[in-house]
Amino acid sequence: MAEIAIAAAITLVEAAIRYFNNHKLNRVKDLRTEVQYLGTWLKGMQAFLRDQETKGTTESLKHKVEQARDVAYDIEDVLDEFMLHTFHQHHRHDILNKVHGAAHSAKHWGIWGSFSDLSSKIRKIKEKINNLKDFATIAPDANTNPSEYGESSSTGLRTAHQVMRLLDHNDIVGFERISEDVIRQLIHGGLELMTISLVGRGGSGKTILAENVYDSKDVRGKFDCHAWVHVSPSFSEDELLRDVFKQFFPASEHTFCSAGRDLKANLTDYLQRKSYVIIFDDICNEEQWECIYKALPSGSSGSKIIVTTRKTDLASNFTNCIHKLDGLLAKQAACDLFHKSAFQSRDRECPPQLRSVSEKIVGKCEGSPLAIATVGALLSKKPMDLIQWNKFHDSLGTVIGDDANPEIISRILRQSYRELSSNHRSCFLYFTMFPEDCSIERGRLIRMWVAERFVASPRGEKTLEEVAEEYLDELIGRNLVRASRRDLDGRIRSCRVQSVMLEFIVDKSEEGNFVLVLADQNTVSAENIRRLSVRKAGTALSQVTGNRAENVRSAFFSGWDKPCSRTIGEVVGNFQLLRVLDLQDAPLDEFPEYVLSLSLLRYLSLRNATKIKEVPKSIKKLSCLETLDLRQTGVTKLPKEILYLHNLRHLLAYRHDIKNYVDFDSVQGVEIFAGIGYLTNLQNLSLVKYKPDKHCKILRELGRLTQLRKLGLFHVKSADGKHLCTSIEKMKNLQTLDIRSTSEEEYLDMESMPHPPPNLQRLYLKGRLHKIPEWVCPSRNHLSKIGLKWSKLEASPLDYLQDLPELVELELVDAYTGIELIFAVGSFKKLKKLHVEKLDQLHTVVIQEGAVPDLQKMVLRNCVNLKMLPLGINNHSGVEELLLYEMQEEFVAQLHKSSEDRVMVSHIPIIRSFTLDAYKSWSVRNLS
Repeated sequence: MAEIAIAAAITLVEAAIRYFNNHKLNRVKDLRTEVQYLGTWLKGMQAFLRDQETKGTTESLKHKVEQARDVAYDIEDVLDEFMLHTFHQHHRHDILNKVHGAAHSAKHWGIWGSFSDLSSKIRKIKEKINNLKDFATIAPDANTNPSEYGESSSTGLRTAHQVMRLLDHNDIVGFERISEDVIRQLIHGGLELMTISLVGRGGSGKTILAENVYDSKDVRGKFDCHAWVHVSPSFSEDELLRDVFKQFFPASEHTFCSAGRDLKANLTDYLQRKSYVIIFDDICNEEQWECIYKALPSGSSGSKIIVTTRKTDLASNFTNCIHKLDGLLAKQAACDLFHKSAFQSRDRECPPQLRSVSEKIVGKCEGSPLAIATVGALLSKKPMDLIQWNKFHDSLGTVIGDDANPEIISRILRQSYRELSSNHRSCFLYFTMFPEDCSIERGRLIRMWVAERFVASPRGEKTLEEVAEEYLDELIGRNLVRASRRDLDGRIRSCRVQSVMLEFIVDKSEEGNFVLVLADQNTVSAENIRRLSVRKAGTALSQVTGNRAENVRSAFFSGWDKPCSRTIGEVVGNFQLLRVLDLQDAPLDEFPEYVLSLSLLRYLSLRNATKIKEVPKSIKKLSCLETLDLRQTGVTKLPKEILYLHNLRHLLAYRHDIKNYVDFDSVQGVEIFAGIGYLTNLQNLSLVKYKPDKHCKILRELGRLTQLRKLGLFHVKSADGKHLCTSIEKMKNLQTLDIRSTSEEEYLDMESMPHPPPNLQRLYLKGRLHKIPEWVCPSRNHLSKIGLKWSKLEASPLDYLQDLPELVELELVDAYTGIELIFAVGSFKKLKKLHVEKLDQLHTVVIQEGAVPDLQKMVLRNCVNLKMLPLGINNHSGVEELLLYEMQEEFVAQLHKSSEDRVMVSHIPIIRSFTLDAYKSWSVRNLS
């Protein structure tokens, strides 16, 4: 853990030296030299620790390493405090307000006071450093306990396109028979509610098996509702019920999950008319099961529950059928899984010279799927050299006894962890911040990593966020993190760590004082808290006071069981060095004033704090802010003082009406104003409302935002098109463009763009179009997603879009006034999802031979004149889902099993029809 603290301190030293270089003050020279001395010591210690990882440890060395970690923390604290004290003297926007003359004149008393204080504290740190000079005399030699350390940390990690997806539940190894048995029980298990248990120790593969079953096409088609719930030790019944409801039907969330409603009663009422399958992952005790079972109705048509647990006696008390996974794959299955993980680049073929050592390594893994896949991922990054592989085998040591399997998993995880660079280790350990049952949105995680400065400075034109995304891909490739959801183009939407991994990183975090997890009324014993994760917001916070709180850098709150803004304010107000504050879902009545005193804050999320209506002008105090997340709040206008935030990278401020998301006015954003062009570091600006101004000044200013990766702009008029296109052309890094007109009848003029952004991947045009812009053409774009809404095109959009080489998703909403949609022979070669909605004149859809060969999901909604099933759909065996919303009964009738037209869709495993009732709630029919 010392190496993480040292890496963080080095980053701050470099920032401090840049600060001194930018402010040429005579008295700074000596101070700069002292700070450089600290940087030299840190880098030397960093190199020493890397060397020692290849050797071993002693108790004396361990104690000294802990001291070195504490010195690194001291350096980080001192430099952060210095930046905090000098911040108000130097840090003003260079456009809005020139830097105070005091910053250049060496006359300002406050600055000299900060310099003097820093110098004094550095002297004390140097005294501690002098006490650590005997490292070399206590370091073990290369033969000491090699199994404790293994290989050296990797600094040459692979890029994202080289990452493998390991232990994929779509390619399960060793559990085929059990998987088939469970699927058979789900589908043919009778009409009574059945509970099936998968029992096994940590790392035995029970969660992977459950995922394989859950994602089975046959299972998905059998049941009306599906939900996956990871049960954390500290879960609450209310949270669990909300989670189940959101997954059963997201559109019901607004109706059924609002405050004051009886969730249990609503869930019972909803499920009595449905057949459902729910997986509860990792149940720990009987109290949890009792709470869950009482909340669930019996359902209809053979509803099923699957439980994963480590406790056989627990499963035997409440389940109809138990499948035991002893964690021991048969020899051949173990070898197959290892080859899949270690030799994917060689088509899973083991080189002859490595066959013997590979068998020995697999033997050391004792049949554990997690251990095998993880060690395979680890070795896949090493040269296929016999000496190195033998050395790796020897480092695993020998484990004997009843707990051998968990111990070998632990050793392999330690090996994988040590292979990570300091930056990757920090990112991996950061998962400790999130609750065990939390699937974390990719963007949220990456922005927090960047704010914490875990990400190495990028080379070339990459952003820190793009490097962080590569880190995430790398952790997934190493089988340390799992992707919970992916887009159809393969990009990660959300991720989480498995329970065994979480146990490992929690231990590591506690060992190095990396994160303190606070749940319920537990006693806080840690000093010098660096990161704080509060699992039951509003409880036990009073214990985090005084010197325990002054060094907190990151604070994450979850489990909002009651209003507690005052308590949080009293605590958070003490976190003067805070960089990251996540108050997502907080029951706040207004913008929290205590946040405004946190001058070093880089990340602030108030997402889903729906009662917040205003952002105060004093937001300008947060000049270090990089991410401001106001999604799903009531904020519609920002103060102009937001322009002081010249470090802002992500301004996320929009709100969707969940219930009426297809209406033109279903989304609202914040107004932007003149001066927005000064925020030149912006990468994400969405969704914002353009208020027309004289000479289109605001639209012209957008052209200065050349770092933008995502732009969402609405309330655009036809006359604005040329100026908007001119600005968009300057955004060479733009990847997502979302433009919405003032109304359904207002035309968008997006033609004047001969040189569109070369990296554009996602395009959403919402408003009338005379035609699809000519720059949307196959020869010069990489568009993977296109959404056309309210376009009312007279010519078929398919004719123009059919040859786009990378298009995987196409959404057409009131986009075409014609009567036919014809997918021509060989068109849309990569399209996986098609959404067709409110094409009022459409009466025929034809899919010709060889068209859309990769189609997986088709959504048809409110096409009132479409009475026939899509012609040619019977030739597309890969279609997995057909979803209908508010379609005419004449159309739906063809999907009934008694219909003679049913044969056209009999190969599609999931067919659903959704209709709105008189109370504007959705009802669903399972036609699978």
